[in-house]
Amino acid sequence: MQQTQACPLCKNSAEFDSRNHGNRKHFWCITCVEFQISRVAEDLLASSIPQWRSQNSEKAKQSNQTEVWVITKSDAPREEGVAYEVLKGEYILRSELP
Repeated sequence: MQQTQACPLCKNSAEFDSRNHGNRKHFWCITCVEFQISRVAEDLLASSIPQWRSQNSEKAKQSNQTEVWVITKSDAPREEGVAYEVLKGEYILRSELP
């Protein structure tokens, strides 16, 4: 069942449906086109710098008939003195999406 909320990337109105037992949302947005985002990544993105949202919006716009941009929380271990990427984005084949 599709629902409506502000797009987590551009803040325009967007539609989404829940995937992966409610752990992800699949968005369709007039600006960002199409992407999936985990609930954890959505919360992190909401409090992040605007540049992260715009970068992910640009990547989402490049989704196509075979791949979709998916944003999740990085599972890379945090090391002292090493830059840590909180979010991970990658193109995933539609056939492999939840």
